[in-house]
Amino acid sequence: MGETRFTPGPWKVGVHRTNGVYQGDDALDGKLIASGSRLTRSDEENAANLALIAAAPETTECLRGWCLLHSDPEFAAKTDLEKAEIRTALWMSSVTALHNAGVNVSPQDVHNGETP
Repeated sequence: MGETRFTPGPWKVGVHRTNGVYQGDDALDGKLIASGSRLTRSDEENAANLALIAAAPETTECLRGWCLLHSDPEFAAKTDLEKAEIRTALWMSSVTALHNAGVNVSPQDVHNGETP
């Protein structure tokens, strides 16, 4: 996979200098990544957009993980239990990333109650 070209995460929503997304765990010292506009959107929509933007690095890492999982020849050699553990960990990371982006999803939504 290619190297990351965007500002590394974590990204957090903050209102220190301006309502926006900042690099790092502390928005007070972080680099501004994106700012929210209250002129054309409701506060609720603006907050949802900023949450989606802030979750981008985490979501990208999950997508990268799924891509690597299906292209890694060593994965095919693992036991069924090892494969299930890796898939479950990646699934949980994906659900967390989506939750942080403001999207509520559960395993039941996709797998009809079956674990991934």
